[in-house]
Amino acid sequence: MRKMESRRKLRFRDMGLRNKMMLVLMAVSLAVLIPAITLFIINDVYLEPRENISTILSSVSEIIAENEKAPLLFGDALEAEAVLQSLKKEPHITAAYLYDKKGNLLATYKKGEYPKSPEPGYWYDHTKLPEGWTTGASEYENIKEGVHIESDHIDVFKIIRTNGAVLGALYMEYSQGILTGKIKKGVLIGVLITFFSFLALYFLSLVFHRVITRPIWRLRDTMKQIASKGDYRTRIDDDREDELGELIKAFNEMLSQIDVRDKELERHRSDLEKMVDEKAAEIVKKNRELREAVKEAVELRKKAEEANQAKSTFLAGVGHEVRTPLNSILGFTEVLLDGKAGLLTEKQREYVMDIMDSATHLNSLINDIIDMAKIDIGKVSLNLEYANPELIIERAYNMLKERLTKKNITFLVSKHSVPDMIRVDERRILQVVFNLLLNAFKFTQSGGKIEVILEGVEKSDLLERIPPEFMDDFEINDIPECRHLLITVKDNGIGIDKEAQKRIFEPFQQADPSITKRYGGTGLGLAITRDIVKLHGGVIWVVSEAGKGSRFTFSLPMRDDR
Repeated sequence: MRKMESRRKLRFRDMGLRNKMMLVLMAVSLAVLIPAITLFIINDVYLEPRENISTILSSVSEIIAENEKAPLLFGDALEAEAVLQSLKKEPHITAAYLYDKKGNLLATYKKGEYPKSPEPGYWYDHTKLPEGWTTGASEYENIKEGVHIESDHIDVFKIIRTNGAVLGALYMEYSQGILTGKIKKGVLIGVLITFFSFLALYFLSLVFHRVITRPIWRLRDTMKQIASKGDYRTRIDDDREDELGELIKAFNEMLSQIDVRDKELERHRSDLEKMVDEKAAEIVKKNRELREAVKEAVELRKKAEEANQAKSTFLAGVGHEVRTPLNSILGFTEVLLDGKAGLLTEKQREYVMDIMDSATHLNSLINDIIDMAKIDIGKVSLNLEYANPELIIERAYNMLKERLTKKNITFLVSKHSVPDMIRVDERRILQVVFNLLLNAFKFTQSGGKIEVILEGVEKSDLLERIPPEFMDDFEINDIPECRHLLITVKDNGIGIDKEAQKRIFEPFQQADPSITKRYGGTGLGLAITRDIVKLHGGVIWVVSEAGKGSRFTFSLPMRDDR
């Protein structure tokens, strides 16, 4: 329904001005003519003639009733019939019936073969009386006198009295033909008035077209010509002083201003072309220099990458070379500590323990350097297999259990919706968990608490938990569309400043340089941890505040979990 109304509005909007004016004029005329003609037909054609006919019938019935008194008084049917025959002068009276005081039919007048012929007792037989007419116990008592307009005729009923005594009654019928004729005549007059009004409106719209529409058309045609040729020197000649004349003058003035502006723009365009040519030559020169600089930068970057790869390859090779004798040192140290080479004095055991600790620390450092170098040169591949995540946490805890006990640190594990098995590189994930637990251990004071939380979440929940500052570390589309296992290591240690939280995941970076002196470490553990998590298709982040502990979380896709 709304679409149809919208189409009608669009059709009217898109009509020509001439048609719009004609439609508006006709709509206004219809709004005035139809009510006026309707009132004319109702009043002058319908109501007023009915009133006139009622008056005539009342007068005629009075005259006939007066002339019928004597025949009724003497019961003279012939004289009564003669009086009724005088109604022939009234062409629209179709029938008349005279009844005596007992309701018996005394005389009749019918025009032509009028079908109606009331039986004796018509007026006091309640079932035969016209609607609204009633009788009482005696004849003509409570009968309503006067004119009664029916659908096809008009009735008039008159009780004839003399000195208050009822002599009889007169009933006459009047044809509706005269009313129908007047109504038809009135409707015809209304139609003719409407037709000639529309005809006059049509010619009036032609006059309006010449006076109003034609100048607008000329204005439209001139605008089209200017739009197609772009000649703003064109003008419209018109000496009108009305609003249309003012519109044409304003249009001519606008064309003059546009013409002046075009000339100025042409001059500016010429100047700009000259400037552009000069700047273009300069840009070409700068572009050439820039390409040379970019080429040089690409070559330098390539050399730097080759140097970095060579460095990583060298570090990996050196690491392997250094680790071989270092493993021998660790092996011989264990032999000495076991007493297989003879019993050691307390002082000797202390020295050997120092050698063992230093060699172990050096071995851990070399392992980190080798791992970092392998990741840099892309030689790290994952050995994916099904592993129990809770067992990985337990193994990492066992590696630190003795040190946690010495510092009296409480260790807790909680889990929610965790699968029994997850497909990962178990050794690498153990390395990640161990690095995070080791950091939590180092930066948590004696008597503190470390908690590991495992939970399975949907991708949408994972994205909601990642802090905004870590969102640019990955592409959302790179995160698999599956559930993810979140492993969180939470401590109540010294915490990390906000500005250092992203930096600590870069190689050789720590939250504060003084930390290295106080707590040790190379700054490679979290960098390696981040790279291992990325290789698994996961993400890692930290939420922390200085003095309030840290909360490290990383995710692992559960695409093939069991």
